[in-house]
Amino acid sequence: MKIDLTTRHFELPPKVRELIGKKERKFEKYSDKIIKCELILSRESTNFTAEGKIDLKYGVFTSKSRGPDLGMVTTAALEKLFVQLKKEDERIKKKWRKLKRLR
Repeated sequence: MKIDLTTRHFELPPKVRELIGKKERKFEKYSDKIIKCELILSRESTNFTAEGKIDLKYGVFTSKSRGPDLGMVTTAALEKLFVQLKKEDERIKKKWRKLKRLR
């Protein structure tokens, strides 16, 4: 799985790119469900904004984070997406377990 990066109004530092690469590995567990993953980083005067979007086979998850530190903003947006994805996976597993018990 690959995260598509877009930056607006600044160049992405190599350390942040490495951080995104590390976070990207967490999503590989769910790569069979993910169609596309995007991360848009933008700079507005003193704050950075990170917007994340994951397209799944059955829906879309989004997250947004804002703050003065680019690394923390990026991490927060990706963590929010990961939590949403994890909860959805657990919900689906629970549904299938329930259906198996009813048969």
